Amino acid sequence: MDYDYDYFISYAHKDNEDGCVDKFVENLEKNLKLRGLFGKKPSVFFDKETICNMDNWERKIREGIRTSRFMVVLLSPNFFQRVNCAREFQWWLDREIHQYVFDEGVAAIRIGDVQELYDTRTINIDKEALKHCPHWASELYKRQSSGDFDLTTRDKDKIDNALAALYDASSSRVWRQDTASNSPHNSLYLHYNENFVGRREYLVNLRDNLNSRRRVALHGLGGVGKTELALAYGRSFAWDYQLGRVYIKCENQTSLISAILGSELDTVIRVNLQGDEEKRLTTLLNALSQRRNFISAENEKNARPTNWGTRLLLILDNVSDPNIFKS
Repeated sequence: MDYDYDYFISYAHKDNEDGCVDKFVENLEKNLKLRGLFGKKPSVFFDKETICNMDNWERKIREGIRTSRFMVVLLSPNFFQRVNCAREFQWWLDREIHQYVFDEGVAAIRIGDVQELYDTRTINIDKEALKHCPHWASELYKRQSSGDFDLTTRDKDKIDNALAALYDASSSRVWRQDTASNSPHNSLYLHYNENFVGRREYLVNLRDNLNSRRRVALHGLGGVGKTELALAYGRSFAWDYQLGRVYIKCENQTSLISAILGSELDTVIRVNLQGDEEKRLTTLLNALSQRRNFISAENEKNARPTNWGTRLLLILDNVSDPNIFKS
């Protein structure tokens, strides 16, 4: 995916009356490490205009969010009292599901004391804002990842520390985003629903289960969105499936091996299969192993965790015979 902006700055305009947001953005654009990461001066969406027309503002902000790699949220009490800040954050959450690095696109930097604001039971966050983003505080709270994201004193050393932490948080995610955009998939991998929103807890649950069990069954009445959820998962975590994302129609299938061999996985990883079923399966598994070893070696060379991107995702849709898993 091509990005128009590397960072979208979300903030309360009142917090920039002393120019502190201007100063932060200026230093971000000049930061040498970030320039090295992106291969150019970091491009920043930084809206400073007073809202004259709500429709024009929404169109402009949504487009900025859609075309940005990351969002930087400058937290303060003022931020939690602005409906438009809530709108921006909710639009980001909705868009983040369709991104390649799920739940990791926001850097929350404190420019004011906001600790108590995370507890909506004791602090009255703007009610209209909560309508637009009911999980506002909890989503921001869980994204607090660095003690260096603190600009409450706003001196140069603090800005330098925050930008160094921003570089650390961004570097691996840039690789994941760029890698995910090239994640291979078969031709039957259905286009996901652009309007897929919410259900974040299901995506997280899927991720946790696949990390621990490697196999998950989605069940429920027809039409509730099981296939859509599985496809959205594959999109959200595409960076980790560099062996391929494969959608397989399994109605009336009785052999998992036959289903996989007929799934175009050989085309996805560019291997020529010949011979009987056993030989073709052996060739396929060897090719997957070689590809995984290559990815691991590249990760090690670039100081990344060696297991990143070494997975294969199989989405088996409409399994009518559970015995398929016994083969």
